[in-house]
Amino acid sequence: MLVSKNDCLLLVVDLQDKLLSKIECKFNLLRNTDILIKSFKTLNLPIVVTEQYPKGLGSSHSILQSEISREDYIQKTSFSCIKEKVVLNEINKKKKTQVIICGIETHICILQTAADLLIEKYNPFVVSDAVGSRNTVDHDRAISRLAKNGVNIVTTEMIVFELLENSKSDHFKKVTELIK
Repeated sequence: MLVSKNDCLLLVVDLQDKLLSKIECKFNLLRNTDILIKSFKTLNLPIVVTEQYPKGLGSSHSILQSEISREDYIQKTSFSCIKEKVVLNEINKKKKTQVIICGIETHICILQTAADLLIEKYNPFVVSDAVGSRNTVDHDRAISRLAKNGVNIVTTEMIVFELLENSKSDHFKKVTELIK
């Protein structure tokens, strides 16, 4: 299944500095998340952002703060975003069936969110190079488990080019410059 720009939204999960400080490959995760956010904004596609218990875990990374208005962040305490009614309601409100997921941690919040999205009859896409865990083993096992359970495992470039669809897209040059 390909991503449809007419039927998707981006879900950015818990990209908070205190959590990021322990994440392996965080440079790539941050770079790719930034590409996704800017691509979605350029294409005027919906973005939903969560923060896990910000009172204890602090605020989101500066790439989010520079791109997403603070009042648009949804605070949560459940590991699965979908167990938080306000997040599920926000996703439902967008009337999209494909949910592109990036953020942290792959084996906890990303895994549980994607699994719950399947239960809710959504099509989750986990962006493997824009999610991360504190260690590679947890990340790799989570990606494998998600794939075995029917979650689409994709990369940042897959998403970007599926959204663009054609090199003649009005946004092609601007979005592909983000990848270079």
